[in-house]
Amino acid sequence: MCICKNGYEGILNKCSNNQMFIAKKCVPFRSPCDGLTRTTIYTTSNVVNTSLANGIIAIVNTSIDCVMNVSITDSSGENTYVVSAQSSLVVQVFSLSLITVVCGPDNDNGEDFCTGTFEATLSF
Repeated sequence: MCICKNGYEGILNKCSNNQMFIAKKCVPFRSPCDGLTRTTIYTTSNVVNTSLANGIIAIVNTSIDCVMNVSITDSSGENTYVVSAQSSLVVQVFSLSLITVVCGPDNDNGEDFCTGTFEATLSF
């Protein structure tokens, strides 16, 4: 569905240049909690002139003993955030191109995998 700048809705294949496409995503993910494995949870296509997304994203760490190092690449460059177990991160992004996660144990008795969700409201 397209949302027109004037507030009216249109069908996706009828979108014109004065409309934008809004996508809501909620994607669970799981990654080894080894401090080494980089898991991509969002990426764009390699198509030239592709409109990159703007919006609000949230990374929710549902793990008990695993810490997430989240790298977000958008128009401001690559920024890295630490998301503790049972915590979340909310970030506004512009021209989003990549999100990756590296999970590491919070202590010696850590989990084998970290778990979480990627939630986003993005406009294109």
